[in-house]
Amino acid sequence: MRTKLAFVVPFVGLASCGGDTPAGGGGGGYSATPARDLVEVRDEPAGANCASGGLAIVYGTDNNNDGALGADEVTKTSYVCNGTIGDPGDPGQPGQPGTPGDECILVPNGRCVGGKLQNLDLYQRDLHGIDLTNADLRFADLQLANLSRAKLAGANLTGAIVNWSTMAEADLRGVVAVGVDFNSVTLSYADLSGAVLTRARFNTVGDALGAKFLQANLQNSVLGTAVSDSGGSNHFAGTDFRGADLSGATLRGRSFGNQFLDDTNLSRTNFLTGIGSIGVVNVAAGLPFELTNANLAGAVYDGNFAAAGHDPVAAGMLNAASVGDLAGANLSDMDLSGGNYYGANLAGANLAGANFYRATSPVSFLGGANLANANLAGVNAQSVGFSTANVAGAVFDGAWLRNTIFDTAAIDGARFAGADLDSAGFRNTTGAADFSGATLTGANMYLASASSTFTGAYYSLDSYSLPVDPVAAGMIYADAGFVNAANANMYESWRPAPGADYSGVSCGDSLDWRNADLHGIDLSGGRLDYLWASSSNLSGANLAGSVARAFGPQLTGANLAGANLAGVVWRQANMSGASLAGANLTNADLRGSAMWRVGLAGAILSNTICPDGTNSDFNPDQSCDRHTTP
Repeated sequence: MRTKLAFVVPFVGLASCGGDTPAGGGGGGYSATPARDLVEVRDEPAGANCASGGLAIVYGTDNNNDGALGADEVTKTSYVCNGTIGDPGDPGQPGQPGTPGDECILVPNGRCVGGKLQNLDLYQRDLHGIDLTNADLRFADLQLANLSRAKLAGANLTGAIVNWSTMAEADLRGVVAVGVDFNSVTLSYADLSGAVLTRARFNTVGDALGAKFLQANLQNSVLGTAVSDSGGSNHFAGTDFRGADLSGATLRGRSFGNQFLDDTNLSRTNFLTGIGSIGVVNVAAGLPFELTNANLAGAVYDGNFAAAGHDPVAAGMLNAASVGDLAGANLSDMDLSGGNYYGANLAGANLAGANFYRATSPVSFLGGANLANANLAGVNAQSVGFSTANVAGAVFDGAWLRNTIFDTAAIDGARFAGADLDSAGFRNTTGAADFSGATLTGANMYLASASSTFTGAYYSLDSYSLPVDPVAAGMIYADAGFVNAANANMYESWRPAPGADYSGVSCGDSLDWRNADLHGIDLSGGRLDYLWASSSNLSGANLAGSVARAFGPQLTGANLAGANLAGVVWRQANMSGASLAGANLTNADLRGSAMWRVGLAGAILSNTICPDGTNSDFNPDQSCDRHTTP
């Protein structure tokens, strides 16, 4: 390499070979560019001149003025050489040690943290206490392996074969085991909190006693077996599922008890069911299910939620069980038919759209249950027993409650708006409920609270023992024409309002309105057999066209002054001692009736058939005087 020097050393005192050339040219005088001295610094490789290399300083005259020294222009060369390498110095301080690589010591109490063990064959290996935290065990064979007390937190077991292995007391927190079959695996007291176990199968898990599945994802998994357990197999007693996602899962078998399912998502879960009679949950007394705030929306349950201390078997229910707390649980749209919930705590629970009704025996039973402030809107609870239950503040809007019994239940503040309560029973209930728009045909409300709201409720006079006057309460008569009121008893329960419209109604059997103020009431066209209205005030009442052919109406001592009895057909009526002053008896048929000592002053008798069968028009005085007894 050639390096040019940054300066030029010119020749001094050169003589001209000819005369001076005038400035500006002209003339034929001679001129030459003077040569310059140059110095160049060049790299010198290691060799004879410099053992360790260095610089070569070259001197010479640039005779041809090309700005560089050619080989024939160099007159002198000197060298500046590098020094030789000295002896090595003392070594410096050592650096920090690097991170060691993963070690996999696959022995009991060994470690393989984060190890990549895919497809590894660990069949029947004793690895108790080993640390496999975050290990990649995908598709590994762990059959019959002993992993008790092993650390598997965060490990990936997807595709692994773990059948018959032992994982008792193992740390499986956050483990990923999607679709893994835990057939006959022992998980007693293992911790699977936060694990991802979607589509996993615990069909015949050997033992999960006391295991923790807190916040685990068990969507669409299967827990339990459909066959009877023997020898303690398939044991999930005491398992903690709080906060877990079991949506779409199937929980089945016979050894579920003391479950902690608080805040658990059990929506769409096929909950604790089996095949046929075997496999239905059989929980020993004292092992309650804790389901506080659990979400069981759309789940199916065929077992037993009875409170401790009650034997549903003796009552013909399903297997005996005890349930703890369902308060606030979401059981909406759940199939609960045939279950026993006697004394269960369902306060504030969401049961909207749930089904408690089963066409065949046994039916569900909620006697003594706490349903305070629960949502039962649209529930199907036909023929279900709520006797002695607490339904205060509960919502039954639009519920299907035919033949349902609420006798002696606490109903204060409950709402039955639009519910079908046909033939339901509310005898001796306490508190005032809202029955607005409900159907109460055939309902029995004997001694029920009269302070309830019945606005717009549908009824007929086969609604037994209504606690209020239906008309005054704003109720709507549900049936037209004759209705069946057999065995109805409204004595001392309610009285029709004066002037009320009961036209076309049937009084049925033993309707007792004695001593009532019924003035101006409209009973025209009605069926009045077995109407007891002795000593009642029926002045100005409209009874035209009414019929009583069997035994009716009993009107001894009644006030019928000015009443309209035109066209009535009353056979076997008893009006002895009654006042018919000014009454209209035109075309009335009173054959067989008793009218002893009746007052007929000013009454209109035209074509009237008297009690003895004579026609008033053909009697000597054109009346029924002396013809008032059959």
